[in-house]
Amino acid sequence: MQRPRPAATALRLRSATVSAVLLAMLACAPLSARADGLRLGGTGSGTVLLRVLAEEYCAAHPAEQVDVLPFSLGTGGGARALAAGKIDLAILGRPLADDEKQEGLRVSAWARTPLVLATSDGELAGGLSVALLVDILRMRRTTWDDGSRIRLVLRIPQETDTMLLAGLSPELKRALDAYLSSPGAVVADTDVDAIDLLARTPGSLGTTTLGLAALRGSHISPLSFEGVTPSLKTLAEGSYPLAKELYLMAGDKPSPQLARFTAWLVSPAVAQRLRELEHEPLFP
Repeated sequence: MQRPRPAATALRLRSATVSAVLLAMLACAPLSARADGLRLGGTGSGTVLLRVLAEEYCAAHPAEQVDVLPFSLGTGGGARALAAGKIDLAILGRPLADDEKQEGLRVSAWARTPLVLATSDGELAGGLSVALLVDILRMRRTTWDDGSRIRLVLRIPQETDTMLLAGLSPELKRALDAYLSSPGAVVADTDVDAIDLLARTPGSLGTTTLGLAALRGSHISPLSFEGVTPSLKTLAEGSYPLAKELYLMAGDKPSPQLARFTAWLVSPAVAQRLRELEHEPLFP
């Protein structure tokens, strides 16, 4: 979804409102067709990944039923839905803040994938750097190498993508804050909105992940950053600086069905499947 955002305060209010509406929808939604089925939800890119894996799990285990919500709750919304008993397993895109943690719920790191700055068709011979990204956000650089316009597609300040970029330097954080508070800023609401908008906007530039691009089959081109090409190899080596982690959150007394599914999610077979889908497993 594409929309201009007038100010950071308005962004926070709208994000909270959307989360509340989705949770209300979830409260009224029918439960799984099977009484013993599992329901999963959380951050957008994580639910896309879980949907693929859940389909493969159910194909191999026909007696099991695993449903992934068709909309993104976000990390905070997923944690709240789990605490309220509306879902059985939440997938999170960041560690929980202290005020989001609840007794009886456990969180474990599960996978990570390179966070990338990508474009539909733009070209920069030397790739991106922190300094160049600051210039683009400050409108000191407005075109690609061929002279076509750079069209930014970003996320709100509280989204993990933006916070990871902002953590690279104080000057980049200030440039992001200034751009996102400007009336003309174009901001995508969810991970899926962001990658779809990147793919269909000529001259686009924005954040997504290598993993989500692989899952969606999106026609985008990740750019090198500080001279390093994003990949699982450069991420593991530590030369590529940006990664988005995924966490699994569940109750500390899982049902037998959930225990079977979560044990499968940290199996060697799934570790290999994650790598095929451009995600590095974070479990043994």
